[in-house]
Amino acid sequence: MSDFLQQLSARLNLHRFLGLAISHSTSADPRRLEHYNYTYWTGDLVSILIHGQLKNCLIAPQFPVYVSPKEPSDPDDSFGSGLTVADSEAQGVCVDIAIVTPIVQPRQDPEEWGALAQHVAGKSLAHFFEEILPQHLPRLSPRFLWVSGFEAPLLVELKPLAKRHADDIEVFHRSATGLLTEGALQGEAQALCLFCSSRFATQDVAIIVCGAGDLWRVRKVTRSWAKWKLIQENKENNEEGYTSNTLKRLKKNAKLRLDLEDDGDWTEGKETEMYGDPLDAEGRQRMLYEERVRKQAEERRQRALARGAKRDAVHQKFLDALHTPPSVDRTTSLFPDEALDAVHRKETNKELFESRPPDTFFATIRRSEGSTEWSSVLRLGSDISNQYMAEIERFIREFENKENGRRKTVFFPEQ
Repeated sequence: MSDFLQQLSARLNLHRFLGLAISHSTSADPRRLEHYNYTYWTGDLVSILIHGQLKNCLIAPQFPVYVSPKEPSDPDDSFGSGLTVADSEAQGVCVDIAIVTPIVQPRQDPEEWGALAQHVAGKSLAHFFEEILPQHLPRLSPRFLWVSGFEAPLLVELKPLAKRHADDIEVFHRSATGLLTEGALQGEAQALCLFCSSRFATQDVAIIVCGAGDLWRVRKVTRSWAKWKLIQENKENNEEGYTSNTLKRLKKNAKLRLDLEDDGDWTEGKETEMYGDPLDAEGRQRMLYEERVRKQAEERRQRALARGAKRDAVHQKFLDALHTPPSVDRTTSLFPDEALDAVHRKETNKELFESRPPDTFFATIRRSEGSTEWSSVLRLGSDISNQYMAEIERFIREFENKENGRRKTVFFPEQ
Protein backbone atom coordinates (compact mmCIF):
# COMPACT_ATOMS: atom_id res chain seq x y z
CA MET A 1 0.00 0.00 0.00
CA SER A 2 1.37 3.42 -0.91
CA ASP A 3 2.21 6.01 1.75
CA PHE A 4 -0.75 8.13 0.58
CA LEU A 5 -3.22 5.25 1.01
CA GLN A 6 -1.77 4.38 4.42
CA GLN A 7 -2.18 7.99 5.55
CA LEU A 8 -5.70 8.12 4.10
CA SER A 9 -6.63 4.89 5.88
CA ALA A 10 -5.25 6.21 9.18
CA ARG A 11 -7.17 9.50 8.83
CA LEU A 12 -10.36 7.64 7.94
CA ASN A 13 -10.06 5.33 10.95
CA LEU A 14 -9.54 8.34 13.21
CA HIS A 15 -12.48 10.15 11.61
CA ARG A 16 -14.72 7.10 12.05
CA PHE A 17 -13.60 6.56 15.66
CA LEU A 18 -14.31 10.16 16.65
CA GLY A 19 -17.69 10.03 14.90
CA LEU A 20 -18.62 6.89 16.80
CA ALA A 21 -17.45 8.51 20.03
CA ILE A 22 -19.98 11.31 19.46
CA SER A 23 -22.78 8.88 18.64
CA HIS A 24 -22.09 6.76 21.74
CA SER A 25 -21.95 9.79 24.04
CA THR A 26 -25.16 10.28 25.99
CA SER A 27 -24.17 13.86 26.77
CA ALA A 28 -23.32 14.86 23.16
CA ASP A 29 -26.18 12.82 21.64
CA PRO A 30 -28.81 12.71 24.41
CA ARG A 31 -31.66 11.72 22.09
CA ARG A 32 -29.77 9.06 20.11
CA LEU A 33 -30.24 10.88 16.81
CA GLU A 34 -29.27 9.34 13.49
CA HIS A 35 -27.79 12.63 12.32
CA TYR A 36 -24.64 12.12 14.37
CA ASN A 37 -23.97 9.04 12.21
CA TYR A 38 -23.47 11.37 9.26
CA THR A 39 -20.08 12.27 10.73
CA TYR A 40 -18.34 8.97 10.05
CA TRP A 41 -20.48 7.86 7.11
CA THR A 42 -19.53 11.03 5.25
CA GLY A 43 -15.89 10.23 5.94
CA ASP A 44 -16.24 6.79 4.38
CA LEU A 45 -17.99 8.19 1.33
CA VAL A 46 -15.43 10.99 0.98
CA SER A 47 -12.72 8.34 0.99
CA ILE A 48 -14.45 6.75 -2.02
CA LEU A 49 -14.31 10.06 -3.85
CA ILE A 50 -10.75 10.93 -2.83
CA HIS A 51 -9.23 7.50 -3.29
CA GLY A 52 -10.98 7.07 -6.62
CA GLN A 53 -10.23 10.67 -7.60
CA LEU A 54 -13.76 11.07 -8.92
CA LYS A 55 -14.55 14.35 -10.67
CA ASN A 56 -18.26 14.29 -11.54
CA CYS A 57 -19.89 13.02 -8.33
CA LEU A 58 -21.06 15.08 -5.36
CA ILE A 59 -21.84 14.00 -1.80
CA ALA A 60 -25.37 15.29 -1.24
CA PRO A 61 -26.85 15.11 2.31
CA GLN A 62 -30.64 15.15 2.56
CA PHE A 63 -30.91 14.96 -1.22
CA PRO A 64 -34.51 15.34 -2.49
CA VAL A 65 -35.99 12.95 -5.07
CA TYR A 66 -39.35 14.14 -6.40
CA VAL A 67 -42.04 12.83 -8.72
CA SER A 68 -44.61 15.17 -10.22
CA PRO A 69 -48.13 14.25 -11.42
CA LYS A 70 -47.38 16.51 -14.40
CA GLU A 71 -44.76 14.07 -15.69
CA PRO A 72 -44.83 10.31 -16.47
CA SER A 73 -44.79 8.20 -13.30
CA ASP A 74 -43.87 4.88 -14.90
CA PRO A 75 -40.21 3.79 -14.66
CA ASP A 76 -40.23 2.90 -18.37
CA ASP A 77 -41.63 6.22 -19.61
CA SER A 78 -39.43 8.79 -17.88
CA PHE A 79 -38.01 11.65 -19.91
CA GLY A 80 -36.33 15.01 -19.33
CA SER A 81 -38.78 17.46 -17.78
CA GLY A 82 -39.53 20.65 -19.69
CA LEU A 83 -41.25 22.30 -16.72
CA THR A 84 -39.88 25.75 -15.99
CA VAL A 85 -42.01 26.77 -12.99
CA ALA A 86 -42.22 25.47 -9.44
CA ASP A 87 -44.50 22.46 -9.11
CA SER A 88 -46.45 22.57 -5.86
CA GLU A 89 -47.94 19.13 -6.53
CA ALA A 90 -44.55 17.35 -6.65
CA GLN A 91 -43.97 14.90 -3.82
CA GLY A 92 -41.05 12.73 -2.93
CA VAL A 93 -38.44 11.64 -0.44
CA CYS A 94 -35.18 12.93 0.99
CA VAL A 95 -32.20 10.58 0.96
CA ASP A 96 -29.96 10.94 4.02
CA ILE A 97 -26.78 10.87 1.92
CA ALA A 98 -26.58 10.36 -1.85
CA ILE A 99 -23.71 10.39 -4.28
CA VAL A 100 -25.06 12.37 -7.20
CA THR A 101 -23.92 13.37 -10.69
CA PRO A 102 -25.68 16.42 -12.16
CA ILE A 103 -26.20 16.00 -15.92
CA VAL A 104 -25.36 19.42 -17.39
CA GLN A 105 -26.01 20.75 -20.89
CA PRO A 106 -24.78 23.91 -22.68
CA ARG A 107 -27.38 26.57 -23.32
CA GLN A 108 -28.05 26.95 -27.03
CA ASP A 109 -28.09 30.74 -27.28
CA PRO A 110 -24.53 32.10 -27.73
CA GLU A 111 -25.64 35.39 -26.17
CA GLU A 112 -25.90 33.56 -22.83
CA TRP A 113 -22.24 32.48 -22.92
CA GLY A 114 -20.96 35.94 -22.11
CA ALA A 115 -17.21 36.53 -22.24
CA LEU A 116 -16.55 32.81 -22.79
CA ALA A 117 -18.28 32.77 -26.18
CA GLN A 118 -15.06 32.75 -28.19
CA HIS A 119 -13.61 29.95 -26.04
CA VAL A 120 -16.56 27.53 -25.96
CA ALA A 121 -18.16 27.90 -29.41
CA GLY A 122 -17.99 24.55 -31.18
CA LYS A 123 -16.18 22.93 -28.23
CA SER A 124 -17.35 19.91 -26.28
CA LEU A 125 -18.43 19.87 -22.64
CA ALA A 126 -15.38 17.72 -21.92
CA HIS A 127 -13.10 20.44 -23.30
CA PHE A 128 -14.91 23.03 -21.20
CA PHE A 129 -14.51 21.09 -17.92
CA GLU A 130 -10.92 20.02 -18.56
CA GLU A 131 -9.41 23.11 -20.19
CA ILE A 132 -11.57 26.21 -19.72
CA LEU A 133 -13.18 25.79 -16.28
CA PRO A 134 -9.89 25.49 -14.30
CA GLN A 135 -8.70 28.80 -15.76
CA HIS A 136 -11.78 30.79 -14.70
CA LEU A 137 -12.67 29.40 -11.26
CA PRO A 138 -13.83 30.56 -8.79
CA ARG A 139 -15.32 33.64 -10.47
CA LEU A 140 -17.18 31.81 -13.23
CA SER A 141 -20.97 31.63 -12.96
CA PRO A 142 -22.64 28.36 -14.08
CA ARG A 143 -25.69 30.14 -15.54
CA PHE A 144 -24.71 29.49 -19.16
CA LEU A 145 -25.17 25.75 -18.45
CA TRP A 146 -28.36 24.02 -17.36
CA VAL A 147 -29.01 20.82 -15.41
CA SER A 148 -31.16 18.45 -17.44
CA GLY A 149 -31.23 15.65 -14.85
CA PHE A 150 -29.28 13.59 -12.34
CA GLU A 151 -27.81 10.18 -11.80
CA ALA A 152 -27.37 8.89 -8.25
CA PRO A 153 -25.38 5.65 -8.16
CA LEU A 154 -25.54 5.44 -4.35
CA LEU A 155 -28.42 6.09 -1.93
CA VAL A 156 -27.74 5.85 1.83
CA GLU A 157 -30.50 5.71 4.46
CA LEU A 158 -29.14 6.07 8.00
CA LYS A 159 -30.64 5.14 11.35
CA PRO A 160 -29.30 5.76 14.89
CA LEU A 161 -27.11 3.30 16.74
CA ALA A 162 -28.74 0.25 18.23
CA LYS A 163 -29.66 0.65 21.91
CA ARG A 164 -26.67 1.97 23.82
CA HIS A 165 -27.95 0.73 27.18
CA ALA A 166 -29.43 -2.64 26.19
CA ASP A 167 -30.31 -4.90 29.12
CA ASP A 168 -28.97 -7.93 27.30
CA ILE A 169 -27.71 -9.10 23.93
CA GLU A 170 -31.17 -10.15 22.74
CA VAL A 171 -32.50 -6.61 23.22
CA PHE A 172 -29.45 -5.15 21.44
CA HIS A 173 -29.84 -7.63 18.55
CA ARG A 174 -33.55 -6.88 18.19
CA SER A 175 -32.87 -3.13 18.16
CA ALA A 176 -30.06 -3.40 15.57
CA THR A 177 -31.92 -5.69 13.17
CA GLY A 178 -35.14 -3.69 13.54
CA LEU A 179 -33.35 -0.46 12.63
CA LEU A 180 -31.69 -2.06 9.62
CA THR A 181 -35.04 -3.50 8.47
CA GLU A 182 -36.66 -0.08 8.72
CA GLY A 183 -33.76 1.49 6.85
CA ALA A 184 -33.97 -1.15 4.12
CA LEU A 185 -37.67 -0.46 3.52
CA GLN A 186 -37.04 3.28 3.33
CA GLY A 187 -34.11 2.73 0.96
CA GLU A 188 -36.33 0.69 -1.37
CA ALA A 189 -38.98 3.43 -1.33
CA GLN A 190 -36.33 6.01 -2.21
CA ALA A 191 -34.98 3.90 -5.08
CA LEU A 192 -38.48 3.35 -6.48
CA CYS A 193 -39.14 7.08 -6.34
CA LEU A 194 -35.83 7.71 -8.13
CA PHE A 195 -36.62 5.38 -11.03
CA CYS A 196 -40.11 6.87 -11.37
CA SER A 197 -38.74 10.42 -11.57
CA SER A 198 -38.03 11.93 -14.98
CA ARG A 199 -35.04 13.70 -13.45
CA PHE A 200 -33.23 10.33 -13.30
CA ALA A 201 -34.39 9.09 -16.71
CA THR A 202 -30.91 8.05 -17.90
CA GLN A 203 -30.14 5.90 -14.85
CA ASP A 204 -30.89 2.17 -14.96
CA VAL A 205 -29.16 0.81 -11.84
CA ALA A 206 -28.40 2.00 -8.30
CA ILE A 207 -26.92 0.74 -5.05
CA ILE A 208 -28.90 1.22 -1.82
CA VAL A 209 -27.23 1.21 1.59
CA CYS A 210 -29.03 1.19 4.93
CA GLY A 211 -27.00 1.83 8.07
CA ALA A 212 -27.64 1.77 11.82
CA GLY A 213 -24.60 3.25 13.49
CA ASP A 214 -21.59 1.45 12.04
CA LEU A 215 -23.65 -1.60 10.99
CA TRP A 216 -24.92 -1.60 7.40
CA ARG A 217 -26.44 -3.63 4.57
CA VAL A 218 -26.37 -3.12 0.82
CA ARG A 219 -28.46 -3.99 -2.24
CA LYS A 220 -28.23 -3.36 -5.99
CA VAL A 221 -31.48 -2.55 -7.83
CA THR A 222 -32.32 -1.84 -11.47
CA ARG A 223 -35.03 -0.05 -13.42
CA SER A 224 -36.63 -3.43 -14.14
CA TRP A 225 -36.79 -3.98 -10.35
CA ALA A 226 -38.65 -0.66 -10.02
CA LYS A 227 -41.10 -1.80 -12.69
CA TRP A 228 -41.61 -5.10 -10.86
CA LYS A 229 -41.95 -3.33 -7.50
CA LEU A 230 -44.52 -0.89 -8.82
CA ILE A 231 -46.58 -3.70 -10.35
CA GLN A 232 -46.64 -5.47 -6.97
CA GLU A 233 -47.73 -2.29 -5.21
CA ASN A 234 -50.48 -1.63 -7.78
CA LYS A 235 -51.84 -5.18 -7.54
CA GLU A 236 -52.10 -5.00 -3.76
CA ASN A 237 -53.70 -1.56 -3.65
CA ASN A 238 -55.69 -1.31 -6.90
CA GLU A 239 -53.73 1.66 -8.16
CA GLU A 240 -52.03 2.59 -11.38
CA GLY A 241 -48.67 4.33 -11.66
CA TYR A 242 -46.63 6.01 -8.95
CA THR A 243 -48.94 8.36 -7.04
CA SER A 244 -48.85 10.34 -3.83
CA ASN A 245 -50.77 7.46 -2.20
CA THR A 246 -47.98 5.08 -3.23
CA LEU A 247 -45.46 7.37 -1.60
CA LYS A 248 -47.47 7.75 1.62
CA ARG A 249 -48.01 3.98 1.87
CA LEU A 250 -44.33 3.19 1.36
CA LYS A 251 -43.32 5.75 3.98
CA LYS A 252 -45.85 4.30 6.42
CA ASN A 253 -44.67 0.73 5.81
CA ALA A 254 -41.09 1.75 6.48
CA LYS A 255 -41.85 3.13 9.94
CA LEU A 256 -41.61 -0.13 11.86
CA ARG A 257 -39.88 1.48 14.86
CA LEU A 258 -38.99 -1.88 16.36
CA ASP A 259 -37.82 -1.57 19.97
CA LEU A 260 -36.86 2.10 19.69
CA GLU A 261 -38.04 3.15 23.12
CA ASP A 262 -36.14 5.75 25.09
CA ASP A 263 -32.54 4.87 25.88
CA GLY A 264 -32.80 6.06 29.47
CA ASP A 265 -30.07 8.63 28.94
CA TRP A 266 -28.67 10.82 31.69
CA THR A 267 -30.61 13.92 30.56
CA GLU A 268 -33.97 12.47 31.55
CA GLY A 269 -35.49 14.53 34.36
CA LYS A 270 -32.59 17.04 34.32
CA GLU A 271 -34.03 19.70 32.06
CA THR A 272 -32.75 22.51 34.28
CA GLU A 273 -29.20 21.36 33.61
CA MET A 274 -29.74 21.22 29.85
CA TYR A 275 -31.29 24.61 29.08
CA GLY A 276 -30.14 28.09 29.88
CA ASP A 277 -28.77 31.37 28.57
CA PRO A 278 -26.88 30.88 25.26
CA LEU A 279 -24.10 33.07 26.66
CA ASP A 280 -23.69 30.65 29.55
CA ALA A 281 -23.30 27.50 27.44
CA GLU A 282 -19.57 27.26 28.11
CA GLY A 283 -20.12 27.68 31.83
CA ARG A 284 -22.81 24.99 31.93
CA GLN A 285 -20.60 22.65 29.92
CA ARG A 286 -17.72 23.23 32.34
CA MET A 287 -20.05 22.74 35.32
CA LEU A 288 -21.31 19.41 33.99
CA TYR A 289 -17.78 18.29 33.25
CA GLU A 290 -16.49 19.29 36.69
CA GLU A 291 -19.45 17.59 38.36
CA ARG A 292 -18.76 14.38 36.44
CA VAL A 293 -15.05 14.52 37.34
CA ARG A 294 -15.92 15.15 40.98
CA LYS A 295 -18.35 12.23 41.12
CA GLN A 296 -15.86 9.91 39.47
CA ALA A 297 -13.13 10.99 41.90
CA GLU A 298 -15.46 10.42 44.87
CA GLU A 299 -16.44 6.99 43.56
CA ARG A 300 -12.77 6.05 43.16
CA ARG A 301 -12.03 7.25 46.70
CA GLN A 302 -14.88 5.25 48.18
CA ARG A 303 -13.79 2.15 46.33
CA ALA A 304 -10.22 2.65 47.56
CA LEU A 305 -11.47 2.94 51.16
CA ALA A 306 -13.55 -0.19 50.78
CA ARG A 307 -10.62 -2.11 49.38
CA GLY A 308 -8.38 -0.91 52.20
CA ALA A 309 -10.86 -2.01 54.86
CA LYS A 310 -11.14 -5.50 53.40
CA ARG A 311 -7.54 -5.96 52.26
CA ASP A 312 -6.41 -8.11 55.15
CA ALA A 313 -9.50 -10.35 55.08
CA VAL A 314 -9.51 -10.96 51.37
CA HIS A 315 -5.80 -10.63 50.58
CA GLN A 316 -5.62 -13.81 48.55
CA LYS A 317 -8.86 -12.97 46.72
CA PHE A 318 -7.46 -9.53 45.94
CA LEU A 319 -4.30 -11.06 44.49
CA ASP A 320 -6.40 -13.35 42.31
CA ALA A 321 -8.44 -10.39 41.16
CA LEU A 322 -5.29 -8.69 39.90
CA HIS A 323 -5.05 -11.40 37.25
CA THR A 324 -8.76 -11.36 36.36
CA PRO A 325 -10.07 -9.14 33.52
CA PRO A 326 -12.38 -6.32 34.65
CA SER A 327 -16.09 -7.02 34.48
CA VAL A 328 -16.61 -4.11 32.06
CA ASP A 329 -13.98 -3.59 29.38
CA ARG A 330 -14.72 -0.25 27.75
CA THR A 331 -12.18 -0.83 24.99
CA THR A 332 -14.30 -3.56 23.36
CA SER A 333 -17.72 -3.63 21.72
CA LEU A 334 -20.73 -3.94 23.99
CA PHE A 335 -21.54 -7.30 22.41
CA PRO A 336 -18.97 -9.11 20.22
CA ASP A 337 -19.91 -9.92 16.64
CA GLU A 338 -19.52 -13.64 17.34
CA ALA A 339 -22.08 -13.45 20.15
CA LEU A 340 -24.51 -11.47 17.96
CA ASP A 341 -24.08 -14.07 15.24
CA ALA A 342 -24.95 -16.83 17.71
CA VAL A 343 -28.16 -15.04 18.78
CA HIS A 344 -29.13 -14.44 15.14
CA ARG A 345 -28.56 -18.09 14.18
CA LYS A 346 -30.66 -19.21 17.12
CA GLU A 347 -33.57 -17.00 16.04
CA THR A 348 -33.38 -17.25 12.24
CA ASN A 349 -31.08 -20.16 11.32
CA LYS A 350 -29.04 -17.66 9.28
CA GLU A 351 -25.74 -15.83 9.71
CA LEU A 352 -26.04 -12.20 10.82
CA PHE A 353 -22.78 -10.94 9.29
CA GLU A 354 -21.90 -11.10 5.60
CA SER A 355 -19.23 -13.60 4.49
CA ARG A 356 -19.66 -13.58 0.70
CA PRO A 357 -17.06 -11.62 -1.30
CA PRO A 358 -18.56 -8.51 -2.91
CA ASP A 359 -18.01 -9.63 -6.52
CA THR A 360 -20.03 -12.78 -5.82
CA PHE A 361 -22.77 -10.91 -4.01
CA PHE A 362 -23.27 -8.15 -6.60
CA ALA A 363 -23.30 -10.70 -9.43
CA THR A 364 -26.37 -12.48 -8.02
CA ILE A 365 -29.07 -10.38 -9.72
CA ARG A 366 -32.44 -12.13 -9.50
CA ARG A 367 -33.95 -12.17 -12.98
CA SER A 368 -37.56 -12.04 -11.80
CA GLU A 369 -36.98 -8.78 -9.93
CA GLY A 370 -33.86 -7.27 -11.46
CA SER A 371 -32.10 -6.87 -8.12
CA THR A 372 -29.88 -8.59 -5.62
CA GLU A 373 -31.23 -9.54 -2.23
CA TRP A 374 -30.21 -7.44 0.73
CA SER A 375 -26.77 -8.39 1.99
CA SER A 376 -26.20 -9.63 5.50
CA VAL A 377 -24.78 -7.16 8.00
CA LEU A 378 -21.40 -5.46 7.56
CA ARG A 379 -19.49 -3.34 10.08
CA LEU A 380 -17.72 -0.19 8.92
CA GLY A 381 -13.95 -0.55 9.09
CA SER A 382 -13.85 -4.36 8.93
CA ASP A 383 -11.88 -6.01 6.13
CA ILE A 384 -14.96 -7.30 4.32
CA SER A 385 -16.71 -3.92 4.73
CA ASN A 386 -13.72 -2.25 3.10
CA GLN A 387 -13.94 -4.76 0.24
CA TYR A 388 -17.60 -3.86 -0.32
CA MET A 389 -16.74 -0.15 -0.21
CA ALA A 390 -14.07 -0.75 -2.85
CA GLU A 391 -16.66 -2.52 -5.01
CA ILE A 392 -19.06 0.42 -4.55
CA GLU A 393 -16.26 2.75 -5.63
CA ARG A 394 -15.80 0.71 -8.83
CA PHE A 395 -19.55 0.90 -9.41
CA ILE A 396 -19.53 4.69 -9.01
CA ARG A 397 -16.53 4.90 -11.35
CA GLU A 398 -18.72 3.34 -14.08
CA PHE A 399 -21.03 6.34 -13.75
CA GLU A 400 -18.00 8.64 -13.86
CA ASN A 401 -16.77 7.05 -17.08
CA LYS A 402 -20.27 7.21 -18.56
CA GLU A 403 -20.53 10.94 -17.82
CA ASN A 404 -17.01 11.57 -19.15
CA GLY A 405 -17.97 9.83 -22.39
CA ARG A 406 -21.21 11.82 -22.71
CA ARG A 407 -19.42 15.13 -22.28
CA LYS A 408 -17.17 14.32 -25.22
CA THR A 409 -20.24 14.02 -27.48
CA VAL A 410 -22.10 17.18 -26.33
CA PHE A 411 -20.98 20.41 -28.04
CA PHE A 412 -21.63 24.10 -27.69
CA PRO A 413 -23.15 25.32 -30.97
CA GLU A 414 -20.99 27.29 -33.37
CA GLN A 415 -21.49 31.05 -33.05
